[in-house]
This record gives sequence, C-alpha cells and structure tokens, in this order.
Amino acid sequence: MIFRGIVKRYKIGKIDHLKFFIKKVFASVTKPPSINSAYNDMKSMGYKISNKQQLSLRLKPTI
Repeated sequence: MIFRGIVKRYKIGKIDHLKFFIKKVFASVTKPPSINSAYNDMKSMGYKISNKQQLSLRLKPTI
C-alpha cells in the first residue's frame, strides 16, 4: 500500500528500478544510500537506465 502510494505520488514509470533502490537502501542500514552506487549496480545488472533516470531516483514531490 505504501509502495503503491509512492509510485502514484511521484509518478514513477519504472517500478522495478524503485524496487531495486528500496532493497539497496534497506540492505545498507549502517551508511546512507548512494544514488551513484545504485546507478552503477543497476547498469552492471543490465537495467536500461540513463543519467536522466538516475536523477529521477531522487524522489521529488510534484505539487
């Protein structure tokens, strides 16, 4: 329910990218998450992602 709310509020199109990022955040609770390391991990795993999409991983509300 919370996940669906995030997807709807921030108009996220690629849900698999968000799922991966959330898993990465919860996997490293001892240090803050790095957008750049998440981007590099996604690229190495074969996700189709660009630098523009990397910026969209930073959740900014649209009011």
